[in-house]
Amino acid sequence: MLKTFWFLIKISVIVGALLWIALQSGPVSLSFLDYDVKTQLGVFLLGLMAAFFICYFIIRTLKLILSAPKAIADNHSKNNTKRGYQALTQGMVAVAAGDSKAATKLSKKASNLIGVDHGLPVLLEAQAARLRGDTQQANECFIKLSENKETSLLGVRGLLRMALDEEDYQQALTHAKKARDINPKQEWISQAVYDLEIKNRHWKEALKTIKRSLSSGFMPHEKANSDRIAINLELSDQALNNHDSNGGLSYLKRAYKLDNSFVPSVTRLAKLNLSKKNRSKAVSLVLKCWKENPHPDLAAIWQELSPELTPKNRKKYMAWFEKLLAAAPESDLGMLLMAQASMDIKDWQKTIEYLKKAKQSNPSSNTYKIQRVLREHMEAEGLDIETLADQLGDEFEMHNTPERCWVCSETGRRYDEWTAIARPHGSFNTIIWDYAQAFSFQPSYLDNKKDILISNEEDILMMGNI
Repeated sequence: MLKTFWFLIKISVIVGALLWIALQSGPVSLSFLDYDVKTQLGVFLLGLMAAFFICYFIIRTLKLILSAPKAIADNHSKNNTKRGYQALTQGMVAVAAGDSKAATKLSKKASNLIGVDHGLPVLLEAQAARLRGDTQQANECFIKLSENKETSLLGVRGLLRMALDEEDYQQALTHAKKARDINPKQEWISQAVYDLEIKNRHWKEALKTIKRSLSSGFMPHEKANSDRIAINLELSDQALNNHDSNGGLSYLKRAYKLDNSFVPSVTRLAKLNLSKKNRSKAVSLVLKCWKENPHPDLAAIWQELSPELTPKNRKKYMAWFEKLLAAAPESDLGMLLMAQASMDIKDWQKTIEYLKKAKQSNPSSNTYKIQRVLREHMEAEGLDIETLADQLGDEFEMHNTPERCWVCSETGRRYDEWTAIARPHGSFNTIIWDYAQAFSFQPSYLDNKKDILISNEEDILMMGNI
């Protein structure tokens, strides 16, 4: 209603203006060659306006005729582009469905309609080539994408994917680093570089990547700290195997500084100090760690350091283990050590007392193993073992109790000692102190390449953002 009213107002204004012009009085005389034209001012102005509109119409008509070929070409190009994108969509669907024949046909159609200068047809061609097993053609397409500034990341990512498929991890690392140079703010790129550095055992470069990831917020501090410790311990092991004791000690100190209660760091550092005849330092390291984290590996070193048991130094022998128990009075492992030491000096009653405390604290198969040995010793001595059974119960009742051990959190495989690399599968920093029954096989990061690679749909979305 308002639009109609406004239209009528505009028409009224125009008609009024024309009438006003036509009613203007006064003669107008025009002379041209032998012609003289006389008319009223209003009529002259109306004629002038009519001539202007006629000229404008002629010019617009001529311009439309002259631009018609270009308009037709533009329209044809738009139609081709539309059909090309339809072919791209259908092609990606064919790739997702595993139809290599249709994908190849549609990639050629898209290239003809859109042109190879655009990244998407080349990407579809590469995907189709990979699908039909033509790695050379796919590689050429990804290289072509990587050489274009706008599509370089897509190309490098495709080359990374192919290198991983071929298990060429060194080449994959080269591509991952190139991707990081292109876009250093992408978390997946940083993760790929780090995992491939670990896979290739480039430990020092991995330490630098951890530092970069921490500053970018790509890696939690707890994981970064744990991996730094593992890398430093691995570098230490390598140095010591190469008879570089100073280098090994330097890396061990770095690991120990990051966490002075991590048992593998402490045991390695203690053993190295022992090899350098620094017994007091080794004792101090073990005792300090035991206060926070009592562990069988520490207990083994403590037993190695114990004074030799003779009839004259029984008190000194017991005092050695009492010192460890005093550092962590609630530790069942410390109580078991005291039970074992008491059994060594044939103090059966104290052995029973410590075993009883250990069973109350944390009944384990180790407790019952010592109890069985105690029973055998008492029988050999001709002692009454009924009291032993009354106080401690049957030593066979929990012989299958699960015990914590070094276990790979990915596979559940058990190990006698901690190492940075879990062999034979080669996972990094996955060996932990826990119950083996709690873990089952899980694929590693690089085995599941979907975590590091992009899907076809993501390729399209990324190109749409370029």
